[in-house]
Amino acid sequence: DGYIDFLEYVAALSLVMRGKMEHKLRWYFKLYDVDGNGCIDRSELLNIIKAIRAINGNENQEVDAEE
Repeated sequence: DGYIDFLEYVAALSLVMRGKMEHKLRWYFKLYDVDGNGCIDRSELLNIIKAIRAINGNENQEVDAEE
């Protein structure tokens, strides 16, 4: 439904903190596969890059789609 409740939040944090690497990678993939089609398309990939740049304090830097 586009929202997570508290239990889903706790489960996600638990996975990120303690889960096996494969489970973590699958979880992150699903997180960024916004439309749920099993693939990360160009716009979803650009969102990943923007999120990483925001975390690193470079959110004002333009994303070059050809990178």
